[in-house]
Amino acid sequence: MEYSVLKVIDGISKKIFEIFGQKYNIHTNGIPQKFDKPAFFIKLINGNEKHFRGIRYKNNKSFIIYGFAENDDEEKLYEMGEKLYDLEYIELEDGSLLRGTNRNYKVENKTLLFLVDYNTFVYKKAEEGEKMQKIDINGEVKENA
Repeated sequence: MEYSVLKVIDGISKKIFEIFGQKYNIHTNGIPQKFDKPAFFIKLINGNEKHFRGIRYKNNKSFIIYGFAENDDEEKLYEMGEKLYDLEYIELEDGSLLRGTNRNYKVENKTLLFLVDYNTFVYKKAEEGEKMQKIDINGEVKENA
């Protein structure tokens, strides 16, 4: 099943809320000029699709989560990064689970940068070609000389 970017972002937001609670603001529409800390910002950084076999495709979505700690506390940013490893599984609104892969983080310029990929397989309906109406087969056995 294919999941839209917005559904995956919603699943990530809900999981972050479960982990950190109401104290942390969670934003999905960019980083405003002034915002209250602590906060998280979720953004799609790459989406791609790879054809496998027949009608099967692998849909990859890579996300970055920016984290900001209260008072720019670097130790707190590392704690936040470790807790975000819990994004291994997120639940979508239909109850299905997506597994996050390639989870990693770093802290730069008083900002947590957490990366995670969510990949799904998609089955696309094949186009039906024109069907043959009738076929005549005439076979003969050739004798060896």
